[in-house]
Amino acid sequence: MSSRLVVAIVAAAAVAGCFDQASLDDFVPNEDLALQYEYPNNWLLVRIALYLKDGETQVKGLHVEPLEASLAATNRFTFEGKGAAHYVFFALGILIPIFTLWVLVLCFRTPIPKRKWLWLVFVALGFGQVTLNWSTGQIASGFAHVSLLGAGIWRGGPVAPWGISLSFPLGAVTFLRRRRRWLSAPQKTASPANPLTLHGSNGSLTLRLDPGGIDGWCQVDLRVAGESQRLGAEALDFIASRLVAFLEAPGTTVGLRSVLGLSEVHTWVYGEHAGEEVVLHFQDVDGRTFAQITLTDAERTNWIEALARLDPDAAVASSTAPA
Repeated sequence: MSSRLVVAIVAAAAVAGCFDQASLDDFVPNEDLALQYEYPNNWLLVRIALYLKDGETQVKGLHVEPLEASLAATNRFTFEGKGAAHYVFFALGILIPIFTLWVLVLCFRTPIPKRKWLWLVFVALGFGQVTLNWSTGQIASGFAHVSLLGAGIWRGGPVAPWGISLSFPLGAVTFLRRRRRWLSAPQKTASPANPLTLHGSNGSLTLRLDPGGIDGWCQVDLRVAGESQRLGAEALDFIASRLVAFLEAPGTTVGLRSVLGLSEVHTWVYGEHAGEEVVLHFQDVDGRTFAQITLTDAERTNWIEALARLDPDAAVASSTAPA
């Protein structure tokens, strides 16, 4: 060790020894500094604890540590001299996000009867955390943590150690287990007919159970002026209950109101009661109205009866359903 380094360490110890414990306890924390010095054969890391007392910044403590190399070299991201834990963390840091993204795409493409957006959020998150300090190999864990895609790599500063954090992909695992049950569940059948076509004065709406769907997943098609158009899909009971709730309430709504939204194509259906008639407006994902169906009072009654047969609860749908 060089003489200059010895002098520096002795001086640091002398400075730190100038403060007794009683006086240190009175200080109010302000800031900690870390300084790095280069010598011909060594590096020196000096940590200084600064505290605020009586409006003046003072030194509470000073720690000097000799280093064999600079912090930039010591904390660089390298596999040289690393153990099995480093390789495991590095591999999982790649595999967990890939697995989560794969399940996220699978979730997006899977017909989910209700609240698909909540499943997408749940799948994208990892819960809990295990962290590896890449330089020291120290492992820390915590439970009250949520991360995006279940893994991350971070660094506290330009010369700080790298760290890899892993979280358990609880949402992705839960979705795969639930999806397996959905796929093995018996399919609901529309009664009395599948597909069911609901006729209006100037067009029709066709409800068709998707053969590959889950839990009553229903495709909806519109036919107006001799042309057919796919509107999207949703759970059959949801479609029936929302349509019946709107059609049964001609005297309680004024003007245009939301009836239902359909997944996949993202079509929205709005409706209004105009005297003895009901008008359904169909809007695309950009909010553009591209078609309308008008129902007479008799046609409205036929729709209610047909939809109620598909969903026994639809005839008594709650009037508190969100608009």
